[in-house]
Amino acid sequence: MTKGFSTGFTHFLAPSDQTLREALTGGMVVLDTNVLLSAYRFAPKAREELLSTLEGLKERLWVPHQVGLEFHRNRLEVMADRRATYDAVLNAIAAHDATVGADLENKIKSLSNRAALIDAERDELLAQLSGVFAPLQASVRRLSNDHAPTDGENEDPILTRLQQIISDHVGDDFDAPARDDAMEEAERRIKEQVPPGFKDGDKPTKHGDYFVWRQTLDEAKKKAPQYLVLVTGDQKEDWYLKVKGKIIGARPELVEEANRVCGVQLVMMNTQSLLYHAKAYLDANVSAETIRQAGELPTDESQLEKPVKLRFRRRHLADKRDFLQAEQFYLHKKISESRARLVQLIVQFDEALTPNELNKLFFERQDLESEIEEMDRRLVHLSAQLADIEEQLEYVQGGIRSSSGDG
Repeated sequence: MTKGFSTGFTHFLAPSDQTLREALTGGMVVLDTNVLLSAYRFAPKAREELLSTLEGLKERLWVPHQVGLEFHRNRLEVMADRRATYDAVLNAIAAHDATVGADLENKIKSLSNRAALIDAERDELLAQLSGVFAPLQASVRRLSNDHAPTDGENEDPILTRLQQIISDHVGDDFDAPARDDAMEEAERRIKEQVPPGFKDGDKPTKHGDYFVWRQTLDEAKKKAPQYLVLVTGDQKEDWYLKVKGKIIGARPELVEEANRVCGVQLVMMNTQSLLYHAKAYLDANVSAETIRQAGELPTDESQLEKPVKLRFRRRHLADKRDFLQAEQFYLHKKISESRARLVQLIVQFDEALTPNELNKLFFERQDLESEIEEMDRRLVHLSAQLADIEEQLEYVQGGIRSSSGDG
């Protein structure tokens, strides 16, 4: 091979289109935990396109033992996170139904009394009111069932599909001496800021990234492919070279290490890039919408190890706070409007000419005063609820910081 200006420095260069093509069509493809878990985060059509793409790579796929461990450890939590997103919407709809429905029900009953509606007319209006939110709830439940169809404890079609795709292409755990050696090396890298893994030095599972890397290199040495494609959604600086926030490619140190230890050329890409290049080079059936969804996945693998339940709780509390604040705003507006109407009624009392007019004004004033009193009581209750939620949010946020070092 003729020596050129960049000979010996190719680990600093971004992979060319030809390299990407050759790597994806013939290289060993290693999947990180977040790639596998993204199947649970995708909408059904995008999920199918991702899984079909992985099926097309089936014979060349490989999963490190550490990735398998992290996947099975976090799978149920990720599924619960998906369902919790829909549950928050369903809870908000139910709360709106209860609050707005009660308000409208009182209005309909008041209308029935003043307009002398017959019982059948009143009951028809109330029946229509009771089903106002039903179509919306049904649509959200349908989407929830499509995106997160099971609890995953007994049946999980996504897991079944991944088991079929990956089969036995998963690595073994370290034996005791190798684990001790890997642990020691991971600690050294964290201390000396050597990639990968040093960005997770304050995490409870700080050795995970290096274990994935070490097990990947060990397998690459056995298989000796020309190209090693590592697909990961973890885009921290201990995996990727970034210039002004833009990812250029794998860290040069990792490219150099892979070549030196295994004699392979390392190519790294995220899930979005995998789908994009699989469409171009493998003729995979991947839509632009699926590629877009992949770009919105979490980009930090350490998120998988965060206190997930606390994050669920934080999201639920924040959703509840937003809804209560919206109701609070609505009640303040309604009280202001009702008090303005009361002022008008006082003037109209002086102008009323007939007993029938006075009677109507009297009942309207009575209804308004009752409504204002009820809304005032609700506002007091809302203020207490919001104060309690803010206290809970502060507690949860503190738990997240102490558990994972992330705010």
